Amino acid sequence: MSWTCPKCDRELPWKDYRHYCARVSLDSVFEGRSPELLLAFDKILAEVAEWEKVLIGVTPNCIVFTRRVGFLIIRPTKSG
Repeated sequence: MSWTCPKCDRELPWKDYRHYCARVSLDSVFEGRSPELLLAFDKILAEVAEWEKVLIGVTPNCIVFTRRVGFLIIRPTKSG
């Protein structure tokens, strides 16, 4: 059973789960990144989003996939 933080509206595994508490758009994480990177992320997202009870959270520099604990963190970087 998940819980939604009233301050950031992020869905979390349980109440008082430690997290980055601010609203961050997924698009902002990919600003300035290559279209290929976004395409690769979209493929991962499409696969993992179908898994049961997986929550997806966004912070200013990464996307966190959680079930009971964070099991996948994607941190897009700018290429050189």
